[in-house]
Amino acid sequence: MLKSLKLNLGGFFAMPIQVEIEVLKDGIITRVSSDRLALPDHADLRPKPWMEDWLEKMDQLDFSAWEDEYS
Repeated sequence: MLKSLKLNLGGFFAMPIQVEIEVLKDGIITRVSSDRLALPDHADLRPKPWMEDWLEKMDQLDFSAWEDEYS
């Protein structure tokens, strides 16, 4: 089962937006930060019913077949 997911969105000539998703027993925490945008770091806790639906959708992506890193 997916326990955490870290993404860097964008890049190339600009600083990426960092997204981190952590699965806990009672919900999902999402963290978003960016040196590029004038947004403060943000963390949000999603409750368990939302988490279960989200995890079901993530299972459909079959992450076990993915490479560890894509450039």
